[in-house]
Amino acid sequence: MDDKRNLDGNIEFTPEWLEKSIIYEWRTTKRRRGYDANDLTHLIFEDLYRIIKDNKPLLKVTYETLAKLNEEDGNTDMVEHLNSKKQHFLSQLAMNRG
Repeated sequence: MDDKRNLDGNIEFTPEWLEKSIIYEWRTTKRRRGYDANDLTHLIFEDLYRIIKDNKPLLKVTYETLAKLNEEDGNTDMVEHLNSKKQHFLSQLAMNRG
């Protein structure tokens, strides 16, 4: 995967890069290890959260990408859960700005 590095040599986490990475991880892990959608969603989110928790655009992309992948998989309960969490997150942002 084509990554971008900042001046320190660290990977720059852009929303586009993150979305592609989540999709890649979802598809390869699901195929190789056979995780169900719920377990895989939790695994990916937990791995990313500690890195992106303070970056609002990346957190939003994570919720949206995982919801899209779960929708494609027919996992409507997880889609509803992720959309609810995203709405809560966005409302918290709005309250903090006000």
